Amino acid sequence: MNNLPHLQVVGLTWGHVSWDLLALPPQDIILASDVFFEPEDFEDILATIYFLMHKNPKVQLWSTYQVRRQC
Repeated sequence: MNNLPHLQVVGLTWGHVSWDLLALPPQDIILASDVFFEPEDFEDILATIYFLMHKNPKVQLWSTYQVRRQC
């Protein structure tokens, strides 16, 4: 599909480095859309992204962030 010979999708839990995450081949892009939602999760999200970027120094992080109204 889309001329991609093989595409691997791995679920993850922010802040947890699983065996699946350790076994990933090098990535080109980390797509992180709408992951910064709950402020209490930010540290775990950034720790996971740091791990992936440290493992793959040339990887690019593509992310979005929307400021939401707080009640």
